[in-house]
Amino acid sequence: MPFFFGNVSILYQHDRKSVVCGRPTHVAIGAVNSFLEFDNHHEVGTTDHILQIYAHGDVEVMPNMTVFESATYSEQDDIALTQRQKRLGIHGKGSLSFHPNE
Repeated sequence: MPFFFGNVSILYQHDRKSVVCGRPTHVAIGAVNSFLEFDNHHEVGTTDHILQIYAHGDVEVMPNMTVFESATYSEQDDIALTQRQKRLGIHGKGSLSFHPNE
């Protein structure tokens, strides 16, 4: 009987924090391999795993404000509706006077 991973996700991530131009930075790359039963979106049936690869980077541009970008990729278009995704955003703390801790 073969060995089976049932309802398990395996995550690998390598990240590094550093300082660039005097500002804190963080970079991470990784992969997630999930052994679950996923419904196929484009045809009838299921797929028993999905592999996603991702990268993330952020830099603090001023105190309490961080700019980030992240991207993910999965070659399995039968279950990944969007094979490639990119996100860009800003995290800030204290920018709203009525929510000083957010």
